[in-house]
Parts: sequence; C-alpha cells; structure tokens
Amino acid sequence: MDAKLSAGTGIVLLLACSTLFASNHVAARIAFDHGTSVAAAVVLRAAGTALVLFCMMRVQGISLALPRGLRGPALVAGVLVAVQSYCLFSAVALIPAALALLVFQTSVMLYVLICWASGREAPRMSSLAAMVVALAGLALVLDVRPGQLAASWAELGAGVLWAFGGAVSFAFVY
Repeated sequence: MDAKLSAGTGIVLLLACSTLFASNHVAARIAFDHGTSVAAAVVLRAAGTALVLFCMMRVQGISLALPRGLRGPALVAGVLVAVQSYCLFSAVALIPAALALLVFQTSVMLYVLICWASGREAPRMSSLAAMVVALAGLALVLDVRPGQLAASWAELGAGVLWAFGGAVSFAFVY
C-alpha cells in the first residue's frame, strides 16, 4: 500500500526544501568569503546530499543498485550536475548569491528552447512572451543599460557567465 502525504505536509516539505536550497548558496557565499574553495564546497555539498539520500533509501528499503540500462544516463546526469554545481558555486563566489541564482534560473528557459529546437514540443507564444518578460526583468537586475553595460559587465560578467554555464548544464539534465 502506498502511503501518501497530505497536501499540507507536502507544502511544508516543499517550503523546507526551498529554504534549505536557498540557505545552501548563502552559506556557500559566507564560506567563500572566509577562504573556502569552490571545489571543497561542491564536494561537501555532494557528500552531504549523498549521505541524506543514502539514509532515506535505507530507511525506505530501496535498493542502491541501478538497472544496467540506467547506468550510462545516470553517469551523464551526474557529470552534468557536478558541472552545474561547480559553475553555480563559482558564480556565488564572485557575485551575490541571489543574482547568481536569478541567472541560473534561465535553465528552465534553455530547456524549453532545447525542446522546441529538437521538435519535442511546439513553440507557444505564451511561453515566448513569458521568457521575454523574465529576461527583461533579469536585464533590469543586471543593470544592463547602454551607458552602464561596460561597468556592470566588468563588475558582474565573470559571475554571470559562471551562473549561465550552470544553467546550460542543468538544462541538459532536465
């Protein structure tokens, strides 16, 4: 028999997970400001996640073995997530965490564009309009104005590129 969570419990769990994800990047920024390397932060985050997942799987009696057909795709996804983590943490080390996460969220748009380009989904005008509005908002946050572009890019460019690299990697994970 499958046990299901109540809607209220699901919402609380979702809020808790969201808070943990957000605080993870803020904590990483604090660690970077105190000398922690990006690689050390990524390894610690991955090890912590692996430990939590291992414990959850053991408690639920889920086998750790992957079926043979999933091993290749799982390896590719794991490498892409590792690249995404390194890129995003590199961005957080250079620019404010909130800004890095805003740029990273373009991964969803990139995924939709990949789906359109591959023919898996037909382009929809409503999706395109939402993307334009979201990108306009991101441009406002990045202070992308003709007279300020060079100054903004000098200050934020490397971090934005790292965050966008993480977005590209994660779009392929989707």
